[in-house]
Amino acid sequence: AEIIQAMLELATLDIDFKIAPPESVSIIGSNSIHTAGDLYVVHINAISRPKNRRKKRIFDFSAATVFLVLTPVFIWFFRNKGKCIKNIFQVLTGEKSWVGYAGATENLSGLPEIKPGIYSPADMFGGNLSDERKEHRLNVLYARNYSLMTDTEILLKGLKRRNK
Repeated sequence: AEIIQAMLELATLDIDFKIAPPESVSIIGSNSIHTAGDLYVVHINAISRPKNRRKKRIFDFSAATVFLVLTPVFIWFFRNKGKCIKNIFQVLTGEKSWVGYAGATENLSGLPEIKPGIYSPADMFGGNLSDERKEHRLNVLYARNYSLMTDTEILLKGLKRRNK
């Protein structure tokens, strides 16, 4: 109701309004039923910013280095020891990231490109989600609200499960 009221108050300024739901990546809008309108892409924060890409890579490299040094101690807690070591080296070389998008790669349209992950935001909720819409929404929220704290939390929850 407050949004509509604000729009009504500004109506005399000849302003066009576009409203997008929080989980949306883009808005298609037209002011007329006779024209197609424009496609507006909602700014997805953080993951696409160069500063955050650097932070993510430094986080990946640092965590992989620590894990490599501690491998003789913690390797025995993992079910698949070979895969654990392979994951560490894939992250060290930049082939993968500790955290990537959830779900299949064909469901990532409209999202900034990032490395495939060992873990994903779905690991915050116990693993893979069965609903593609939920996966996509989770990926949009991850990309838009990216932070190192989120990556750290996802990595720690994934490591707790010790299955990758």
